[in-house]
Parts: sequence; C-alpha cells; structure tokens
Amino acid sequence: GNKERLAEYERLGQTGEYYGIASEVLSPSEVPRVHPLLRTDDVYGALYSPTDGTLDPAGLVSAYTKGARRLGATVREGVRVA
Repeated sequence: GNKERLAEYERLGQTGEYYGIASEVLSPSEVPRVHPLLRTDDVYGALYSPTDGTLDPAGLVSAYTKGARRLGATVREGVRVA
C-alpha cells in the first residue's frame, strides 16, 4: 500500500544522503512548499530531491524541434499564437 511506499521513499532518501544526494521526505502539508500545484489529499507523503530531474530548457526545445522536423513538421518562428 501507500504507507509501505512511503517507507520505501524514506529508505531511498537515506541511501541518497549516503551518496551526497540532497533529499527529504515531506508530509502532505509540506508538499505545497516545493510543488504548489500538486493535490495532496490522497497521499501519505513525498520524497523531494531538489537536484533531481533538472534539464536545460533551450536544449529541450531544440530537441523537440529537431524531432518534429524529422517527422515532417514545419517550425515557424516569430508567429503570433492566438
């Protein structure tokens, strides 16, 4: 169940600390501090790692553009979108 999953996240957080990865287990009331748009009425907690999942936004858009062109899309810049 979800309580067991939360215990697993707590262990993952401890493992991360051992390897120097910043993380903390958050209670449902603490989650909006780092992710204000998440709904928390059906969770027991969350594992937050501030350096996890980072990316370069410009590189991401460039990759999307390249993939879209490869699939036949036309990319237009400077066009107003309504």
